[in-house]
Amino acid sequence: MKKNLVLSVLAAAGMLFATSCTQDDLRNGSANGDYIDATFTLATEDGIGTRATFGDGTTVNVVACAVYDAYNQEELTELRNNFVTINDEGRATYSVRLAKGKNYRVAFFAYDKDAGIYNLANMKNITISEGLSNMENRDAFTAYVDIKEGETMNAFTKEVELTRPFAQLNLGIDQGEFDAAANAGLVVEQSKIVVSNVYKAFSAYDNAVAGALGVMEFGFNDVPTQKLTIGANEYTYLAMNYILVGDNDGTEKSLTDIEFVWKTEDGLTNNPTTHFVNVPVQRNYRTNIVGRLLTSPTDFNVVIDEEFDGDKDDQILNTVTKTVTTAAELQAAVNTTGVDQVIIKLANDIQTDDLITLIQNPNVQIYIDGQGNKVDAQILIDGRSNAGGIEALTIKNVNFNFTGTNKNFPNSGEKISAIVHISDRSKNNNYAHNVTIEDCTFTTTATNVNAIGSYQSFDVNIFDCTADATLYSFAQFTGGWNFVIDNVDTECGRGISLGTSPTCVVRNSEITASAAGKYGIRHDATGASRLTIENCQVNAFIPVVVRNSNNNPVTSYTLAFNDANTLVKGDDSEYHVAIAQQEYDAVGEPLTPFAPGVVNVTGADSAWIIFK
Repeated sequence: MKKNLVLSVLAAAGMLFATSCTQDDLRNGSANGDYIDATFTLATEDGIGTRATFGDGTTVNVVACAVYDAYNQEELTELRNNFVTINDEGRATYSVRLAKGKNYRVAFFAYDKDAGIYNLANMKNITISEGLSNMENRDAFTAYVDIKEGETMNAFTKEVELTRPFAQLNLGIDQGEFDAAANAGLVVEQSKIVVSNVYKAFSAYDNAVAGALGVMEFGFNDVPTQKLTIGANEYTYLAMNYILVGDNDGTEKSLTDIEFVWKTEDGLTNNPTTHFVNVPVQRNYRTNIVGRLLTSPTDFNVVIDEEFDGDKDDQILNTVTKTVTTAAELQAAVNTTGVDQVIIKLANDIQTDDLITLIQNPNVQIYIDGQGNKVDAQILIDGRSNAGGIEALTIKNVNFNFTGTNKNFPNSGEKISAIVHISDRSKNNNYAHNVTIEDCTFTTTATNVNAIGSYQSFDVNIFDCTADATLYSFAQFTGGWNFVIDNVDTECGRGISLGTSPTCVVRNSEITASAAGKYGIRHDATGASRLTIENCQVNAFIPVVVRNSNNNPVTSYTLAFNDANTLVKGDDSEYHVAIAQQEYDAVGEPLTPFAPGVVNVTGADSAWIIFK
């Protein structure tokens, strides 16, 4: 059964005054009715600790409580209590004295204080430590409640439901697979997993993740002895872990990659290790990977419990894995239909003068693992005009080594061909979407070639990629929405042009524009667009350029610099950051001024020259 902690809020002016008012309170005016006593009672549906199955919240033994001034969002640290205990009846009580007529936010985080997993020094940034796999005491619950000034004038009662900020990830095998493995002498004693695309910090203040996406490793530990129950079926556990995903409580499913390693009693491990890619996970849901995970680890299903109590029907994702050796086999594998997920692995280098088109078929998730092999071909991602679809495409660990000069491929937004093009400018509304390009390298002997081009694409993430200096630019984007470029290292002639894409983030990257008089990062000021540059080093004649601000007469454009950034301008350049009304001439002519107030710049170093 799903465990939802229910928080009751009771406050009554003077209710506990005689017993809880201190001499300091009296001197501060509480005797005159300036304060009320508020009592918060925490309970669960069945009472915490009354059941003993995974995911029932039985390991939670204390609640951390923090009160914030709603006006400035600062914590009233003297009111913090990290160890409000839960009694035998599964209830906890937090009493606090609040000033009348003020607005507050009270945040709660229920956890196992003995596990040593959570650092609660800052409830807006609760850090989560790595550790062992298969630990139920990582379970936790959270919620916050806003108390308005009118409520603090008189008695009031509230109930607030606490939910998990985590997704539960389970791996299991049925009795047939267990027996087949045991007959082959394989009985798993311990397991570990490594998961990507997860967070390591959480804010109880607003029930949202904190920090950046990353990788978490859960080390070897004994596999759970309980049974994994999915509907009417029972499975033997191979692994169970809680992972932090999604931006906030309302976030839909995220995708993660999982490396699974098992160990037998005599120390035998799986080599190579087992990988599951693009696995959907969602906070407060269970994702179960079940199948022949030991004898045939490419034969599995992903089953999602939409609620921990199983009240809703489970969703089963049918996954197929294909290993390809040629461009034709790759093309055929991408076109697979009738499944939810296709995992494609390149067995060797692939070369073709023909265009490889990766079509996003409805509701299909495609994951291409190059395994470090070279691809000498141009790639087109075709979204089939379905920008809002749930289908996704990931290209990972490919060495794009482009040697041709006459490939059959449409031009990108800059009228220059790209090695990987997300949507096709020569066709209307391809709308490629939910695209991830990760851990890829781009090299070419051809001239005037971009690494990546995009035209009217949506939700594109580029992680951990490199490009060499012979390329025209690393990326040329036009239109679309939601681009994130993270941990990119490029020394191309130009850096990254984000065009008219409204929401863009470039972070943790080193960008060098080797061509004379060119930009490092370029964006167009259109409408309510925003470009965020975070923890980057940009080396170019003009490191950052915002152009066409005259097209934005009403709604402000924002250029935001977050964390530490280093901008290195060219020797003959006047600007670290250049903002132009129309186009700019980086070499000789001055920039055209723009209307004040149209472009907002935040977080810029005082030493940078920002032209207005």
